[in-house]
Amino acid sequence: MHAALVSVHAAAAVTSLLAAVVVLLPRGLPRRAARTAAVVLVAATAVMALALAAAVASGWRDQPTVAHVVFVGLGVLAAVAAGQAARAARAVQRRTPAEASRLYDAGGFVLITQVTGFAAIAVLDVLPTAGVVITAVLTVLVARLAVGHLRAAAQRRAAAGAGPAAVAPAE
Repeated sequence: MHAALVSVHAAAAVTSLLAAVVVLLPRGLPRRAARTAAVVLVAATAVMALALAAAVASGWRDQPTVAHVVFVGLGVLAAVAAGQAARAARAVQRRTPAEASRLYDAGGFVLITQVTGFAAIAVLDVLPTAGVVITAVLTVLVARLAVGHLRAAAQRRAAAGAGPAAVAPAE
């Protein structure tokens, strides 16, 4: 049962990661596709968080104390990510210039959360060597910079009067 829950969690996490990337595309998505990606983002992130909780609970006795601490932290992060995914979906639905920066904040948070989760699992699976830790930290920093760049671009478009197209173009 534990392995099945871990598999569901991993599949949902990858789906959530890909949906976050699609939702954060600055332009080029038809409105319907943007809304579909937002729904997938919310659903996948919620399934990922619930499957994580179930997987951790089912394998709790088999894990060392260090893993307990990491998994509790990842569980909290997953719950917050689910809330941020819902916030990103609302921003996609509203499609106003003000919502563009909220979209990049919320969607970017989900994206960075997924990368952080993958990095944390890599650190647990591979001994926490300096190379793995440095790679994880650099990955999160680069992701944060990329999201910051997208957010700044959305704010510039909104200030220039780009209107709702700052989130996604009309169909």
